Amino acid sequence: MKAYTRKKNAASGSNGSFWLSFSDMMSVLVLIFIFVIFSMMFTLNEQENKYKQAQEQYLIAEARARASEESEEEMILLLSEANQKLENAEEKLSDAESKLLVIQAELEEGRTIILDLRNENSAMSQDLALLLQEKQMLESNEATLNADITRLQSEIARRKSEYDSLSAQYLQLSSDSQLNSALVKQYADQISQYEKELATTQEQLDQMLGVKTQIIRRLSSELKRNSINVDVDQQTGAIILYGAMLFDSGKIDLKESGQRYLDNFLPVYLSVLLSDEFRPYIAEIVIEGHTDSTGRTGTDAYLYNLELSQQRALAVANYVLDWNYMRRTLRLSEADAYSFRRMVTASGRSFSSLIYDANGTENKEASRRVEIKFSLIDEESVVATQRIINN
Repeated sequence: MKAYTRKKNAASGSNGSFWLSFSDMMSVLVLIFIFVIFSMMFTLNEQENKYKQAQEQYLIAEARARASEESEEEMILLLSEANQKLENAEEKLSDAESKLLVIQAELEEGRTIILDLRNENSAMSQDLALLLQEKQMLESNEATLNADITRLQSEIARRKSEYDSLSAQYLQLSSDSQLNSALVKQYADQISQYEKELATTQEQLDQMLGVKTQIIRRLSSELKRNSINVDVDQQTGAIILYGAMLFDSGKIDLKESGQRYLDNFLPVYLSVLLSDEFRPYIAEIVIEGHTDSTGRTGTDAYLYNLELSQQRALAVANYVLDWNYMRRTLRLSEADAYSFRRMVTASGRSFSSLIYDANGTENKEASRRVEIKFSLIDEESVVATQRIINN
């Protein structure tokens, strides 16, 4: 051992420096080992801290995840509730829109009703004005007819008075035996003739009034049943067609509205006048044109309106007497068409028969008109008989 040690020491070249260097080296190694140990411990500690931090972060994250899951469930629940509320809101909105549409429809209907009421009110106002005019005409016609009846009755009373006077004379002459029997017979024949004439006149007057009344009633009934908006003069049977419906101002050409009205009115009108019941009594159908007092001034005004009224009456006559029109639109037989043509006359009256308002002002719109009238054969006979009696 000692020899080995000596050899070793001899090999190192010194006696004690080797051990010194070894011990230093070992010290260094120990220090390095300790440093490594401490480094490992520090690293381990640091890893443990990181692990703890990671674990804490994991726990926090887990807690947050749990909280997030709970929040998500709450959000899902809230979202479901929100969806339900949204659906309810959509339903309410849909109901509101439906109600709004209903309200809008009702509002529109209300507007339509208001417009209809306004139009109806306007039409009623016009109808009222026309009724007032027709009332005035009826009163005027009634007065005229009453005057004619009174005149005929006066004529009958006068003739009756003459008859009574002649009867008294006849009785006186009959009691006088010295008078010529031929003169007595002459008075008797004259009295008999008066009696016949009076009876005939009275009978024709009664018949004329009765037939005309029946025709007027039938016309009113048939026109109303066929919804023809026109009034029949209850005294004369005249039909008034106002100018604004037939002609433009100052014009003589029939408007389309006037043609359509005649197309609806005439078939009903003629179905009464040309019926088997009344046709034997009808002598004439007159188309009369009337104007207001305007158009010209001075002395030419009447003649200007006379020509205008005649041309308008003739325009209506030309339209209704067209052969194809009578056959196709009025559906008259060939015989009735010929008969209708022979009955119709057209005339103009200018402004000789104006219509006035209640305050006495000329109603220009109502005065511009076309009247369709009829006359009876009996009326002509009564007039002729009256002329014979008067002569």
